[in-house]
Amino acid sequence: MSALRTALLEWDADRIVTVVTAGVAVYSSMQLTDGLVTGLALAVCLAAVLGGSWWGVTRLVEHVWRQQ
Repeated sequence: MSALRTALLEWDADRIVTVVTAGVAVYSSMQLTDGLVTGLALAVCLAAVLGGSWWGVTRLVEHVWRQQ
């Protein structure tokens, strides 16, 4: 039970952004396309772009924070 509690209740910023990114990617692909395969491909691309952007912003903030 403690492992399930940890997985469900102890969320950090990275996990929240990953879930939101996936949701935005799937919603956007459903709105922009009508085919299943095209929608899935678009969802994967959007998730990669948004996830990469979040990774870049976190790295930049950590770099700037270390210099102060």
